[in-house]
Amino acid sequence: MISFIKGLYFDLDCRVRRMISQLKGKQYHADIQKDFVPKTIAYLEDLQSLLKAKISGIDLEIDILAN
Repeated sequence: MISFIKGLYFDLDCRVRRMISQLKGKQYHADIQKDFVPKTIAYLEDLQSLLKAKISGIDLEIDILAN
């Protein structure tokens, strides 16, 4: 079960990184580029740091906490 949960975290981390790179790599309409893109990138980077903390933390190594 722990490996399944770890896999979910790694998969989500990969998806977040991909979304960040796509948002940073393109130019969008001026209305979107001005507010939406920077805020979304900031939210995704916050999520990424939370995921990295959870992945590198010990919580996922302990059966009771992981379940």
